[in-house]
Amino acid sequence: MYATLFDLIKNTIGIEIKPLAIVNTFGLLVAISFFAAYYVMSLELKRLEKEGKIKAKRVNKRYEAVINPMEFIFNGILGFVFGWKIVYMLTNFDLVRQNSQEVIFSTQGSIMWGFIVAAVFVGQKYMEYRAQKKLYPEPVEKEITEHPFQIMGQITIVAFIAGILGAKVFHILEDWSNFIQDPIDAIFSLSGLTYYGGLICGGLGVVYYANKNGIKPLHILDAGATTMMLAYGLGRLGCHLAGDGDWGIDNLAAKPGWIPQFLWSSKYPNNVLNADPGNVIEGCVGPYCNELINPVYPTPLYEVMMCLVLFAILWSIRKRIKIPGMLFGVYLVMNGVERFLIEKIRVNSLYKVFGVEFTQAEMISSIIVLLGIALILYSRKVYKPALV
Repeated sequence: MYATLFDLIKNTIGIEIKPLAIVNTFGLLVAISFFAAYYVMSLELKRLEKEGKIKAKRVNKRYEAVINPMEFIFNGILGFVFGWKIVYMLTNFDLVRQNSQEVIFSTQGSIMWGFIVAAVFVGQKYMEYRAQKKLYPEPVEKEITEHPFQIMGQITIVAFIAGILGAKVFHILEDWSNFIQDPIDAIFSLSGLTYYGGLICGGLGVVYYANKNGIKPLHILDAGATTMMLAYGLGRLGCHLAGDGDWGIDNLAAKPGWIPQFLWSSKYPNNVLNADPGNVIEGCVGPYCNELINPVYPTPLYEVMMCLVLFAILWSIRKRIKIPGMLFGVYLVMNGVERFLIEKIRVNSLYKVFGVEFTQAEMISSIIVLLGIALILYSRKVYKPALV
């Protein structure tokens, strides 16, 4: 497995690019999933506007060159943190390789580079002001058309913040015993994110923000159906590549001849959790030198494949579904069934109620399937007569 982009490139093509040691593989795939979500959802909002389901609006916008002290302060702080921490990490490769998270959340850094980069960021902001002043020497107010897809930047930020917070909180609740043992690591660890926490909290944040900007909840949910399926699949690829613990139960059965080994089972060597600490890989040097004692089902990889197939299905039927909310209902059913099935071979904390054992994800996925069915029936009842 590959904890950082440095490890991924080194172990696949044999090239060592030391600065890439600061790029966490799981974090990189999460970032890619957000960029993909941004692109796909922008396309969906454009489609919904073209179909007349959502509309652009005319707004008055004031153009003027103003020196905002808070913007300069923010740029200075951002530049200082970047120079103080990032430049320090780039120039201290071996230290970062030993424990990147400890370096990130420590007070270690370069004060000199912090001030240098802060000056560059503030200077860049000042140049923006000068350019704006030349363009608009006097304040000008114009009426412009604002299309729904143009707020995708803000929607992505809302989804990211609410989603990450929700994913972290749900993971803590799901793994409470480990949180009690080491709360600081549980909170600031770059791994340990529960998908449904991100889905629920991120979705609520996006619906709220979109509704404030004139996009009705069912329409923004429909636009997010294909988006979330694709983003989840890409995120799970990060889980697999990093080996962050979202793997399956032990798989000790003999491999059928027609199935490649990487699809049948894996010991997740060099996983970021350093799981099974007594099982050290012979000859390995570095911070991640353990592998699992027993091979397990590579469930994140299964989810990547399933989600990409489900994304393709949703993408192919999205234009044929005319009833608002129905596409999102179909997504909920697909997502819930997929997650419920994968839970059968996945490692998870078990809850027991009235003698019945289940995982948090099994419970939530079952509820999501029921909500999806309810939304489909509701949408058909309310909106279908209007389309006939």
